[in-house]
Amino acid sequence: MIDAFNEKVTMRSQKADGKMYVTFLEHTIEFDLSNKFNHTFGHFVKRGNGFDKFQIIEPGFLKALNGISKNFKIDHAIDIGCQNLYTTLMMQKVFDANVVGYDIDPIALEAAHLNLASNPTDAITINSYGFGNGENNTVLLNDYTDPVDLILSDIEGYQSEVIEGGLEFINNKRPIIIMETDKENAVDYKRPDRENIKGFEDYAYLYNTDHRARHTIFQTIERKDIPINDGLLICIPKERM
Repeated sequence: MIDAFNEKVTMRSQKADGKMYVTFLEHTIEFDLSNKFNHTFGHFVKRGNGFDKFQIIEPGFLKALNGISKNFKIDHAIDIGCQNLYTTLMMQKVFDANVVGYDIDPIALEAAHLNLASNPTDAITINSYGFGNGENNTVLLNDYTDPVDLILSDIEGYQSEVIEGGLEFINNKRPIIIMETDKENAVDYKRPDRENIKGFEDYAYLYNTDHRARHTIFQTIERKDIPINDGLLICIPKERM
């Protein structure tokens, strides 16, 4: 199984006519750079090691999606912290799945709706709230009733709140979980992610320590060995391995 997560994948990004086009595998998505959030996202964020501005390249994340698609059928996914819909659109394309995006930032949500209009599909829904402890415009994941095969969480340390409010759901529904692990300087950092996921029952883990590097690989890892680092963690129920 691990080999599928380390297959060579092709991804490129280019700026033209006021838009940014991101091509991955056989798919292309576009972003209108007249939107300030999109422009800032393209200029500064996720450039990885040595990438130029407006080069939105995520080798590790794309390898994660590719590996999952080769081994599992994903029909329903949720993106917690969807921002401008970048990862949501990628998941929908790769999995050909229904994906629900969640975010509480009104500026990011404005960009998300614009980007959905630029990449129209009935398979994506955007919600203007998040998952957490039920406070600050969040709801409990434990109360979620729709089917979910995969959860993506990239929320700068706040995943501790999501997991605390969703552990029963996770252990009962058994979704695959992709989460970005954080260093101690993350905005909402509370504890190491290996502690955040301590309550996961019978999960196996794949980890990528440098998921934005050009040549990046996933390795199997024990929960106790997951570092305090900006990395990408895939949590897979052992019965699905």
